Amino acid sequence: MNAPASGGAPTSHLYIHVPFCVRKCRYCAFYSVEAADEGLMDRFVTCVATELGSRRGPALETVYLGGGTPSLLGAARIARLLDAVRERSPVSSTCEVTLEVNPETIDRAGLQACRSAGVNRVSIGIQSFVDSNLEWLGRIHDAHRGRQAVEDSLSLGLRTSIDLIYGLPGQSVRAWEEELVNASGCGTDHISAYELTWEPGTPLYRERVQEGRATVGGRIVRRSMGERFFFATHETLERLGFEGYEVSSFARRTQDRSRHNLATWAHRPYRGVGPAAHSYVVDGSGHRRTWNRPELAAWLEALERGARPPADSELLSPEQLLMERVMLGLRCREGIDLEACRAECGETAVERLLERASAMCAAGAVELRGRSPGDRASVRVVPTLKGMALADRLALELCD
Repeated sequence: MNAPASGGAPTSHLYIHVPFCVRKCRYCAFYSVEAADEGLMDRFVTCVATELGSRRGPALETVYLGGGTPSLLGAARIARLLDAVRERSPVSSTCEVTLEVNPETIDRAGLQACRSAGVNRVSIGIQSFVDSNLEWLGRIHDAHRGRQAVEDSLSLGLRTSIDLIYGLPGQSVRAWEEELVNASGCGTDHISAYELTWEPGTPLYRERVQEGRATVGGRIVRRSMGERFFFATHETLERLGFEGYEVSSFARRTQDRSRHNLATWAHRPYRGVGPAAHSYVVDGSGHRRTWNRPELAAWLEALERGARPPADSELLSPEQLLMERVMLGLRCREGIDLEACRAECGETAVERLLERASAMCAAGAVELRGRSPGDRASVRVVPTLKGMALADRLALELCD
């Protein structure tokens, strides 16, 4: 149904979707457009400011510029975006401001200018330190440029995360472990490691369908092999001094974790602006997800004539809320917050979930942890590494 993509109680977390790319990567299913000119990007920045409007409430604790390739905007436009955020909303003095970066689209001077504008954390899309892998993935940078971007970011004192992808055709677990060693050796404090999947609408998907190799589930490698990569990732990074605090996220220290992503996984409300941006709001009608449609032209046109951009929304049922909390909780070391589940979904649903979780303990998939023995009110269902590998399946079993 049609609905605004904002509203509800003010949130402490803001996501800005920047839908521009130099070239779409073969595997990427996120909404983006290629070959944007300077004028189009200027219009985009102006319309983000318009969509933000004015806001009262708690100070922002995180701001995340994702995409697309936000670094393609250039430091001057990024500064304008962040100025617009500060002009329209209170911002905490400790706010985490993350910028997603493609190594080919920004240099040290650009990173320094972004730092001066308020960016204090960058997420660099390295994906691989092997040139042949980067070429196959359709990346526009090479391994040398990737290493240089990490070095530049760290030298400027920016909190630095790098993204890597595993499970490429022909890749061995040993070769992947070498990638992780290389990543750790760069000195980064955070690594996100994702299994490659083919997603409908991507060039990779179309190629595999044409080759007759499309299979259910979108996996590039067999499930058994995917699990080998998963366990190798966690075990290798743990040896290298990282903690896997989420299925795909690894930090050297607690303060190196992504605060924005943690808020999302903890099911805290957040606001999204920009075409294709999603929001999660809590208002008088309940818990609601809203999203701008992935249509840049329509989004621009609406905001430029003073209207709300095309959007849709969904009011979440107690059953949907429970499933979301369980699925997100099983992906994280902190586990499922049953107190929040109880408040949103009722005692009966939580007791049923606890009974099923107890049966999973014997299989080594989850653990039940409380603040004190026998205190069921404070129990959390915490996944083991085995459980994290099976998170989606376990969530269905817990909530069925």
